[in-house]
Amino acid sequence: MVDSVKKVPALKTIAELADIAVNGYYSFNKIDAGPYIYVLGYNMVEGFRFRAGGKTNANFSRKYVMKGYVAYGEQDNRFKYSGQFEYIMSRKPWTKLVAYRKVDLNPMGIVDKPDASGDNLFNAVSTITGIRRFGWTEDNRVWLERSLNKNFCQKIILQNTSFAPEGDFNFSYYRTPETPGTSSIHTNYTLNYVTLETRFAYGETFLQN
Repeated sequence: MVDSVKKVPALKTIAELADIAVNGYYSFNKIDAGPYIYVLGYNMVEGFRFRAGGKTNANFSRKYVMKGYVAYGEQDNRFKYSGQFEYIMSRKPWTKLVAYRKVDLNPMGIVDKPDASGDNLFNAVSTITGIRRFGWTEDNRVWLERSLNKNFCQKIILQNTSFAPEGDFNFSYYRTPETPGTSSIHTNYTLNYVTLETRFAYGETFLQN
């Protein structure tokens, strides 16, 4: 009966629209296009911002996941992009290796969490903003994640990030602050660091789709 109901055109359309509203993606067999809520944005530096993105799904592979996007600002005439590749090494225990690269303009104060989900609406609202302080960021990350048991998850992240101010953002610092009189002044920086993360969530269960 369930299979028969799924074939009713009106209900099938409603189900597809509901899925797009909840997940933000439209599925084309092995590829999911989206999130649709990012397609159009506006800010003081880029003007109107157009973005197209997508990701693979389980029909493509249950071991490999690829996702990314390309964006363009009509006012600054620059392309931005992001790409992420995941290799699911094991499901019991959950273990995956991820490589990530992003070159984009970010409003200050918005924390970039490439492996997070469920915050599409909040992040999309941040692309339609009157904020004038932005940062041009190049972010490269590799991380290994493993669930020790149902309660604990361990992650190690290697990250390289560079930053330069954009928009109405007068940012600068002394290269050698202990001798400001002779120090050169810089307006951008590059960071290299390692993050060790432990997450505790008692009795947590993951549901996918």
